Amino acid sequence: MAGKYHPKYTAEFNGDRLKEIRQKQGLTQEVFAERCGCGDRHIRSLEKGKCTNPSATLLCKMASVLEVSAETLMKISVVSETDA
Repeated sequence: MAGKYHPKYTAEFNGDRLKEIRQKQGLTQEVFAERCGCGDRHIRSLEKGKCTNPSATLLCKMASVLEVSAETLMKISVVSETDA
């Protein structure tokens, strides 16, 4: 019997995408951080990939400020596609 399709995914925060969207909207790190309620050093750390796991609260707040979905700020990958 052939294997069934059971996709498995991983989701990681995407700092490059955060930076790209923030810059397209003309927001400095300082202004963006203030609107998100965190420090600009934390935003820099997220964008540079030094911090890769923002809290769910911060992730949702960043998405709200940028007017995108939280998923937009994530890198979603397929780990495996079938069960043998």
